[in-house]
Amino acid sequence: MFFKATRASTNGAFSFMERTLPPGGRKPPPHIHTNCEEAFYVLDGEIEFFLGDDTVIGRPGSFVHVPGGVSHTFGNAATAPSRLLMIHAPAMDAYFEELQALWSGQLPPSPEDERALMKRHGMEPGKIKSKGDHVPSPLPGAPSAFQYSSMPTMPAKRTKQKWVQA
Repeated sequence: MFFKATRASTNGAFSFMERTLPPGGRKPPPHIHTNCEEAFYVLDGEIEFFLGDDTVIGRPGSFVHVPGGVSHTFGNAATAPSRLLMIHAPAMDAYFEELQALWSGQLPPSPEDERALMKRHGMEPGKIKSKGDHVPSPLPGAPSAFQYSSMPTMPAKRTKQKWVQA
């Protein structure tokens, strides 16, 4: 992961990073941000987003906004590395620095240690439907707990229906 903007450079307003996800890599535990919002922009590959009861496949040019309070996780759905941009408002780069340190040991951290780190940074455990309960959709088409746009040149619009295709 590479930070392009951090708490220090944005006066805490947001953090902005680029990540490369390996195929078949581990997904973050489902979680809820209680103190920030998160957004993703897919650069390369396919990212599978699990948001509450919905799942969507993000391809290059896809934008996904996850409001605070929505349970979510994500992972690489492609057979090659996938890249995405992520923004957190307010900034969360301190969490990712601690997460990297937690995972730098010879053994993976315990789920309890990871949950404790998440809690220190304003996250709670979340739940998502199991993958067998629904089929991921590559395009918007039903109400959802997040905003989605597959058109990179148009801004997302806020509507009562959360699926957005600009």
